[in-house]
Amino acid sequence: MTAATQTLELFGPMPDKESLFLVTSTGDYNAAVLVMGMAGLRNEVTEIFMGDAAAVPDDMCQGILDALADPDEWENNGHSQGDGEPFWHIQFSFEDGWLSVQRISAIKC
Repeated sequence: MTAATQTLELFGPMPDKESLFLVTSTGDYNAAVLVMGMAGLRNEVTEIFMGDAAAVPDDMCQGILDALADPDEWENNGHSQGDGEPFWHIQFSFEDGWLSVQRISAIKC
C-alpha cells in the first residue's frame, strides 16, 4: 500500500460533500490542483479568478461558482464506472484559457 493510499484511507468513505476534484486551468493561472469538497473547489476557483480564496467573487467568478453548485450543469456527463455516481465534469472556456473541473471517481495507486 502506498503512502498516498494510506493517507486517503484516513478519511474513510467520502460523502459527496467531501468528494475530491481535479481543477485544471490554463491562461493566467496554469495549474492542476486536487481539492477536497465543494468548499475546497470554491476556494480554488476563487483564488484562480480573484487571486485570493478569501476575496469576494466578481460577477464572472460568481457565475462559475453558481454553475459548479448546480447539479443540472453536470448532469449530461453520465455516471462513473468507478463509483457509480454522476461523472462530474465541466469546462469553462475563456479568451485566454480554460478551467476544467472533474470529480475524482476512483483512486488507483
